[in-house]
Amino acid sequence: MRKKILRIVALVLLTAGIVSLLYRPVSNINYAQKQERIIADFDNSFSKESKGKNSKLEKLRNDIVMYNRTLIKNHQDKLGNPEYYGASAIRLSDYGFKSEVYGYLEISKLNLKMATYLGTSDYNMSLGAAHMAQTSIPYGGKNTNAVIAGHCGWGACDYFRNIETLEKGDKVRVTTPFGHLSYEVTGKKVIEPSDLKSIRIRKNKDMVTLFTCYPYPTSQYRMCVFCTAENN
Repeated sequence: MRKKILRIVALVLLTAGIVSLLYRPVSNINYAQKQERIIADFDNSFSKESKGKNSKLEKLRNDIVMYNRTLIKNHQDKLGNPEYYGASAIRLSDYGFKSEVYGYLEISKLNLKMATYLGTSDYNMSLGAAHMAQTSIPYGGKNTNAVIAGHCGWGACDYFRNIETLEKGDKVRVTTPFGHLSYEVTGKKVIEPSDLKSIRIRKNKDMVTLFTCYPYPTSQYRMCVFCTAENN
């Protein structure tokens, strides 16, 4: 009887170990498949929207350009203000769009493809990558720096957990309703959560900054990966 119990215990522990080892990889696969569906819906939706004259898409474009220009004019004076933390710079539903997916992020080195949302609310961050309000909305152009945040692991999925492995020259692509933006990594830095200077717009630069908690699994610091447009 004793040997039988020990065999059962050993089998249970072995099974638990196998499940533990497979849980994260399987979770990442499931998440990637879900992202592919969301991104396919986005591509399909905006490929139709972009055909012909589309007043709501043009209004969205104009408002994004104005928003980004206002940030420069006001020197991003509201960046770090708790009132705007987690807020959406723009709500796509206000323009008649059915989804709040603004586009998606691709990092080939990490085999990462994530839908992006406007606003770092808890809900948006749980879904994918999120644009930080009071930084440039991803659109491209000089004097822009779109900060895109992601969890350093969420549940059993990686999200932005591995962006610290990115090196100079690695490619990052951001897709928006207006097309594709190509960037390459130019540097990275670990900062204090209160360090706003590192994520501000840089003169004449067209940038995206990837932003996550660091080191995993803590939130003591923030990891910034700076990316500059390939044609900057």
